[in-house]
Amino acid sequence: MALSFSDRSDISTASEAGWGVRKLARHLGSCAWVIFREIHRNTTKTRGCQAVTADVAAQRRRSRFRARKVAADPVLQARVEADLAVVDPERDRGPLASGSRRPDR
Repeated sequence: MALSFSDRSDISTASEAGWGVRKLARHLGSCAWVIFREIHRNTTKTRGCQAVTADVAAQRRRSRFRARKVAADPVLQARVEADLAVVDPERDRGPLASGSRRPDR
């Protein structure tokens, strides 16, 4: 879930007020790790957590071009294309699709 500017503003205000990560996560309806990473990534010793700076940095991270790993390596791309060319539909359905049951443990 991407955080909005209002979420970042709430995080900034509440962290300055001394709220903990879990309390903030419950308040925003988000995962505590998302809040923790947001605070850790965007907090400085002198200025604390600034919502505007955090939002601008998040927009830059989202818009940055990232090359696909397969497209960046021609050898890997050829291997993947060769593997995809010989796909057997019966094999890819898996054992449970053919009606067999999972063995009891």
